[in-house]
Amino acid sequence: MLAFTLFFGNAAVALAHAELATSDPGDTGILPSSPAEVVLTFTEPLDPTRSSIKLVDSGGSIAAQGSTVDGSNPKTMRLALPALSIGTFTVRWISASALDGDLDHGTTTFTIVRPETPSCTDECGGGVSAGPSADGPTSSPVAATPVVPPGSTASSSEVLLPIAIVLVVIVIAGLGIGLGRRRTGR
Repeated sequence: MLAFTLFFGNAAVALAHAELATSDPGDTGILPSSPAEVVLTFTEPLDPTRSSIKLVDSGGSIAAQGSTVDGSNPKTMRLALPALSIGTFTVRWISASALDGDLDHGTTTFTIVRPETPSCTDECGGGVSAGPSADGPTSSPVAATPVVPPGSTASSSEVLLPIAIVLVVIVIAGLGIGLGRRRTGR
């Protein structure tokens, strides 16, 4: 029994990888502003010489690299970030287990969106307040429009939502016409 436990107990350790346990920002997170860092926590201590994080923007360019394994918690890896613009970013990570050297890799994503602007009350015409200016507070309405940074494309949800709405309207109209014809006997 002891031999069985030693053999299979060690085999389980040898087969293990430093797998991703948590990520901050969370996978597929929607953020109102740029995070200061990416923090990944793994299931095993990491080999700092073989583990890394790279942040890639939606165009495939590296936005940040140069991660470090936390000295006080060797299961945690951090990547300091510059101020990031609006868009979707992919966190690409490689983990090397300090216990057995096994490699693992993966990705998470997060999106930075323009924060919601508080809406005006009725006295500014139902628009969105532009906020105070150099001349003092403004009361003129400003239309709320989505901002897409230069060189970026609309997200799939921005494209798919209007298409889905049009399809739903067409289906409902088709059902109405079909029911109307059935009632009139055509």
